[in-house]
Amino acid sequence: MRSSRLRGSRSPRQARYTAQQVIDEVRRRWKRRALLQGAALTLLALLFGTAVLLVLYGAFGVRAEVVLLASIPVGLLVLGVLVAFVIRPALRRIDDRQVALFIEERLPDLEDRLNSVVELTEPGAVPAAQNALLERLFDDAAQRARTIPVTTLVDRRRAHLLAYAAAAGLFLLVLFGASTLGDLRLALSGSGFGLPAADVPRMTVRPGDVEVEKGQAQEVVVTLREGTDREVLLNYREGDGPWRKVPMRPALGRPEYIHEFPGVQAPTQYFVEYERQASDTYTISVYDYPQVTRLDLRYVYPAYTGLPPRDEPDRGDIRGLQGATVTVTVTTSGTAETGALVLDAGGRIPLTPLGDGRFQGQITLRDRDRYTVELVDARARQNPFPETYLITPEADEPPRLAVTDPQRDVRVNAIEEVRVAARAQDDYGLKALRLRYAINGGAEEALDLAAIRGRPAEVEGDHLFFLEDFALEPGDVIAYYVEAEDHFHSEPVLSDLYFIEVVPFDLEYEQVANQGMPGGGQAGGTVLSQQQIIAATWNLLRRRAELPEAEFRSLQRGLVQAQANLKRNIEERIGSTAFSLELRAGEETRQIVEHLRAATVEMEAALGELEPGRLREALAPERRALNQLLRADALNKERQVALNRQQGGGGGGAVEERMTELMDLELDIAKDKYEIQQPAAGPQARQQMDEALEQIRDLARRQQRLANQSRRALQDEDPRRQVERLQRDQEDLRRQTEALRQAMQSMARDGRLSRQSQESLQRAIDQMRQAERALRRGQEQEAMARQQQAMNELDRLQQDLQVAGAETTREMLDRFARDFEQLRAQEQQLGRSIEEAYDQARQRNGRVDREAVQALLRRREALRDELDLLRRQAEGLEARTRMTPEEDEQAVANAMRNLIQRMNRDDLAQKVADSERALQRGWLDYADRLQDEIEGAMEGLASQVRDLEGQLPRTDEEQLRRTLADVRQLMERVEAWQRRADERARDGDPGRTARPGRQGSPDPPDQPDPPNPQGQQGGPPGAGAQDADRAARADAARMRREAEQALETLERLEQQLGGAAGSSLGPVRDALRRAARADHTGTLLDPEAAKAYFNENVYRPLSQLEAALAERLDLIEMEKKLFGARRADVPPEYRELVDRYYERLSRGRE
Repeated sequence: MRSSRLRGSRSPRQARYTAQQVIDEVRRRWKRRALLQGAALTLLALLFGTAVLLVLYGAFGVRAEVVLLASIPVGLLVLGVLVAFVIRPALRRIDDRQVALFIEERLPDLEDRLNSVVELTEPGAVPAAQNALLERLFDDAAQRARTIPVTTLVDRRRAHLLAYAAAAGLFLLVLFGASTLGDLRLALSGSGFGLPAADVPRMTVRPGDVEVEKGQAQEVVVTLREGTDREVLLNYREGDGPWRKVPMRPALGRPEYIHEFPGVQAPTQYFVEYERQASDTYTISVYDYPQVTRLDLRYVYPAYTGLPPRDEPDRGDIRGLQGATVTVTVTTSGTAETGALVLDAGGRIPLTPLGDGRFQGQITLRDRDRYTVELVDARARQNPFPETYLITPEADEPPRLAVTDPQRDVRVNAIEEVRVAARAQDDYGLKALRLRYAINGGAEEALDLAAIRGRPAEVEGDHLFFLEDFALEPGDVIAYYVEAEDHFHSEPVLSDLYFIEVVPFDLEYEQVANQGMPGGGQAGGTVLSQQQIIAATWNLLRRRAELPEAEFRSLQRGLVQAQANLKRNIEERIGSTAFSLELRAGEETRQIVEHLRAATVEMEAALGELEPGRLREALAPERRALNQLLRADALNKERQVALNRQQGGGGGGAVEERMTELMDLELDIAKDKYEIQQPAAGPQARQQMDEALEQIRDLARRQQRLANQSRRALQDEDPRRQVERLQRDQEDLRRQTEALRQAMQSMARDGRLSRQSQESLQRAIDQMRQAERALRRGQEQEAMARQQQAMNELDRLQQDLQVAGAETTREMLDRFARDFEQLRAQEQQLGRSIEEAYDQARQRNGRVDREAVQALLRRREALRDELDLLRRQAEGLEARTRMTPEEDEQAVANAMRNLIQRMNRDDLAQKVADSERALQRGWLDYADRLQDEIEGAMEGLASQVRDLEGQLPRTDEEQLRRTLADVRQLMERVEAWQRRADERARDGDPGRTARPGRQGSPDPPDQPDPPNPQGQQGGPPGAGAQDADRAARADAARMRREAEQALETLERLEQQLGGAAGSSLGPVRDALRRAARADHTGTLLDPEAAKAYFNENVYRPLSQLEAALAERLDLIEMEKKLFGARRADVPPEYRELVDRYYERLSRGRE
């Protein structure tokens, strides 16, 4: 709080001085409050008026011109507030009496002292010295004035509240109205109401001073303030050479001129001369990006392999043994100063300079990755879009082991010989190949199958079992397996466990003589079950190191349960009352039962080892149990043979039936089956999914085209008409998308369309609707943003449908290759058309046919859209394959990434944009040169696309699908072609050709809207006849180009089919070739003759071929349904199912 702090004096002058200080301070505060309040009110009025205008324009769609007129009363309102609340208070004079009266009103305790001092000290008042009473008044007034709280007299809360409100309103306007305000400004400038720019130079030169890569083309564009018929000259010199002067080429309908330096090799100076005025002198500087010219690899392998280093010259992809060290030698263009190997996983390996532009770095092969070579020159410039290389470590796999003889369990007599042979392979050398065997569950014996010297990659060996040396009896069993050992892994690789079962000597002969007798040489069910349990124990032992603990425990419990079930079932059968009575009939029967009881004892011992997880220890009692079961089985078979001899094969009575029932005891096991995997949907559902996917692609393509047209509408001289057309097209596209959503409801109900896909489709519709509203308000920028978002949602939906439709990588790759080849062919056709238009312009002394240029421009715009879609398609394919672990798909991802990088390095998108700009301005020579560069870039990409097609193996079914798709594409071309000819002939006016797109068939993307030729007789003479003839020739040329494209598809079909099927397309090929050579007269103008000709020579053979291919494809799909994997390759999961088969024996009926 501030107050006057002056020592009092009884003189009137001192009292006046003290009071005046208080009055001046209050006056200043009073004025500041008035000005702050007035400024806040003025700003609030301006914000209110601006908000009203923006609401009228943005929400209600009021035209920009009307909004501009409405801004006049808003300006008057703001001006009035400014005058009333700012200017008038600033000019108003406030005297001392008014201030003193204000203070007295606020502080009644002063009792008019301050006002009295002011009045009595004014000039002409009674001198204070003449009145003693006044002296006391002045003294009292001075004392009270020093205690006045000046800071609280003037209340500024209202002014502060108004100021805060104005600031908040300004913030909200900037936050929510900036884009609408910018759109309004653009709309006003586009409609001619924009303010003229101040101090516009007479000419503008672009790019001015610029730095380009050596060999790169650089154009110079001059924009004049107004058009002129005079020449605009470019003066330039390369290096220290002489100055040269060339005229610049004018644009169509624009005051712009261009000159192109096709390949800048040296620094170039230039300036522009026009009407005796010259621009500043600019310089085109030249530099070289550092580039990788060669990569060399040297592999150094781990010491245990014994392999020498290996060199791979001129190669970037790294593939080698895990743990090996790879030295990468990089040869550069010579301008690089530093470099690094940049890994996709995030690592960065600096390169060591070797001199002469060579660098070196080392990579240790551990995990799969990708790398690029980053180079930096002395000016910190990096090599743009470097190529990506794969890093593929190959694990040192365990030896590959196979038992080649006998490859199964065998049953032999006690004097036979059994040969066991095995073969082992290892990439880096074998150490040992051994045979291990055990007789009747006894101790294992080991012997070498081959004497290994050095590090052989493959070893074969065998051993001959002379069974008579082991003094075996019927029922004895030899269990054996083979192991192989290499130099890297600590544990050997084990084969499966096999059995050699000894049977009675004469059993084989009796079996031959008594075919069909009970037993038939087959082992009993108990024997088979015990053999399965042993095999399951062995397989679980082999896989224990690689199984998770939880899974191992689960399999172990299943194995224990299986052994316990078999033991319990044998005990229950033996202990039944019927067997107890019948087994007293003979000694042999009692011996069989003794063997079975001994088997259960061994099974109990095996359970004691299995339950704590001692699998290797459990194998011995399991084998002994098997030995007892085999002996019981052998005694039973001998007894059956003897009974058959005595009774002529008539059976053995009740005891024999009981024994057969016992020996054929078999558990009811819930086995894992190799079940047929039913496809998610049938052919009709697949076709529905394909159709939906094709419609989504078409919608995305059209949305891309609309977005580009919106971008061009901003630059149009009359954007109003363009925006109205765009609004209609966007509304039509949105309605078609909504219709597609309704059509896809059945897919959503069937579960074939995910919720994410449904949401993507709905978001695309919402974005289209918002783009419509933005176009209605004239907000082209907002509309472009919404259109881009709708296009992104359609792309996302397209990828989801590809996954839902089970489109394989091969199918996606084939579709990408077809789309690319189609785009490349269309670019070549456009190049020929540009060249023809350029030749015609030169023949006309540089005069350009505007209609022809506009047609070329429409084709260029359509191809630009197709290139954008193709790039997004490549990015989607690269993203999908990058996420899969398969090596083939990783190779596709890397190749696709390099293709995208190649598009970036060639600056293909910019070249297409420059070509479009050149056609807009009528610079046909510049457009022709750019088209050569575009076609060259497309040709370079074509070789990479062909390499891409070989990345994945192609199955017969995939080849058949591709061939069928080509046939249908060819038929669609022929149908559209014939329909166009029929409509031309039916209308009787070749100039009124109905495009296939208006009849439900899409326009070829490379074809412009056809002109209206007057080709019939009796047409208007003069220029109209010439235009009609030119349009007719253009229409005929278009049809010939379509025939050439059909021929290319047909040639690809002949190569795919080959043989008789390919030869059957001969009439189709001849008909298309004749059509390609024909002009617009003749057969195509006769509807009946044309229909008969095409039906006989083209459509009928293609229809028959399509039917045959479709029938073959249906047959393949039916075979897959009926036979499943029995007609296909066994998937990797099957091995695990087989291994776990016997380990889950207890999952059945107990």
